[in-house]
Amino acid sequence: MTEKIPNGKAESDATNLIEKAANLVDQGEYEQAEPHYQKALKIQEKILGPNTSEVACTLHDLAELYRNQGRYAEAEPLYQRSLGILEKTEGENSADVANLLNNYAELLLPGGAYAQAEAFYQRAVSIYEKVLGLDPTDFPQDISGIEVTPEGLDIPTEAKLIYINSLSGLGNLYRLLGNYNQAAGILDCALGMSEKVLGPDHPAVACALVNRGVLHKYQGQYEQALHLYQRARNIQENIFGENHPDLAPVLYNIAGSAHAQGRFAQAEPFVRKALALQERFQGSNHPDVAITLSTLGSILEGLQRCEEAESLYWRSIAILESAFGSEHRDVAMNLNNLAYLHQEKGDLKEAESLYRRALEIKDKILGPEHADVATTLNNLAVFYNTQQRYAEAEPLFERALMILTKAFGPNHPKVQALSANYKRLQRQLNKYPTE
Repeated sequence: MTEKIPNGKAESDATNLIEKAANLVDQGEYEQAEPHYQKALKIQEKILGPNTSEVACTLHDLAELYRNQGRYAEAEPLYQRSLGILEKTEGENSADVANLLNNYAELLLPGGAYAQAEAFYQRAVSIYEKVLGLDPTDFPQDISGIEVTPEGLDIPTEAKLIYINSLSGLGNLYRLLGNYNQAAGILDCALGMSEKVLGPDHPAVACALVNRGVLHKYQGQYEQALHLYQRARNIQENIFGENHPDLAPVLYNIAGSAHAQGRFAQAEPFVRKALALQERFQGSNHPDVAITLSTLGSILEGLQRCEEAESLYWRSIAILESAFGSEHRDVAMNLNNLAYLHQEKGDLKEAESLYRRALEIKDKILGPEHADVATTLNNLAVFYNTQQRYAEAEPLFERALMILTKAFGPNHPKVQALSANYKRLQRQLNKYPTE
């Protein structure tokens, strides 16, 4: 008995520490939360052993904390260890395993490990298909109305949310891969389910709204995107107020929608507020900060504040290369933007070098038929066209137009702009034929 009393108190202490840490995370106070998780983990490992479900859950919570801070290299081994423990203690098809797979996949997306992330999301979906007795050939499925498993067990809301998160993750992944139609069906299903299961004003619904809005923006449907962003913003501000870290992605995407339509002055205050929240809660060297810096640079470039824009692009590149190395899609995006600035300054040799480096990275990382590749192809073609290097511009225009038309159809704003560029080149070729 004398041994069980302190162990019971220690377990209670660990539980209290985890609760304190979770409350701090909800407030965005990540640095303050970390020592509580660390202390709780030490207690659990000492009194329960290193391979229990309780330890696995705390490892997972700590991994999530590190992911939110952009400490990906520290987070991954914790996910791996937690997964290994849960597979042994709860079985390979448990809800906790599915949830961990979703979050592990989220860790992999920023670095571009798309194949591994897809495998994790699909495995999580497969777990729920088995649990719920779903037909895997009928995917995605709305499970909001399913209340019990085939064995008669109740299905809690938390379990449905894990399935919704799997769908959202896959939808975002397919958007990143350029599979926009596939992404749309999955994200529509995830949004519809989240509203039915959680109600229209839940934070998870706000996330689903943003996910669907981003795809609308990619597809050139800017007003539809903005409507969803504004709805998500209202949900989050009503729940969290105006200074919560979860508000940053919404504000960032509102800015992105305005930027895509050339409304640069309107976009700037939104992106600056998003950046301030990210730097406050995630730190100034988080990869999310790098993406926002790049978008702010593009907005300032649109406002003809090119020196400010250039410094932001370079700062973004430094953060991204530190986190992921030099061959990353968002490094390429910054290089593409820098190329245009050098082109405008008349530094043509450097501009061409930057465009080609951006294209090389995108081709390698995303594949030769990705819509983001077409963006740099078009920009390099325009660059050649302005120098009357028409023979070099023409095949780039043709390839870019083929990629974007296949991805979006002929009525997308980017397709129409590229088509106009190509038609101008054709007129120039007739006027200045090349040998």
